[in-house]
Amino acid sequence: MMVEMIKGRIRKIDILARWGGEEFLILLPDTSLENAVYLAEMLRERLSKMEIPEAGRIIASFGVADYFSEDTIDTLVKKADDMIYKAKNEGRNCVRYMNECE
Repeated sequence: MMVEMIKGRIRKIDILARWGGEEFLILLPDTSLENAVYLAEMLRERLSKMEIPEAGRIIASFGVADYFSEDTIDTLVKKADDMIYKAKNEGRNCVRYMNECE
């Protein structure tokens, strides 16, 4: 249900992957940070309106990071992961993103 909703909103070139127990990655090629944050906020809002039988309401925290030429997969994932923890520490069910200044 949740995955189908996300797949229905992302493009064919985007990649949705499970990353651990309750975490997912969405890779958005050729997407600005601003558009990625917009998508994350829209998905967060839609997910927060879903109710899963036996699980109840869903909340989702999103960490968004921009790719730079010096990034490796490890540094990019770490930046996004840092933003997820920031979102969780700031009350959950929100989007946090890393810009050039951080």
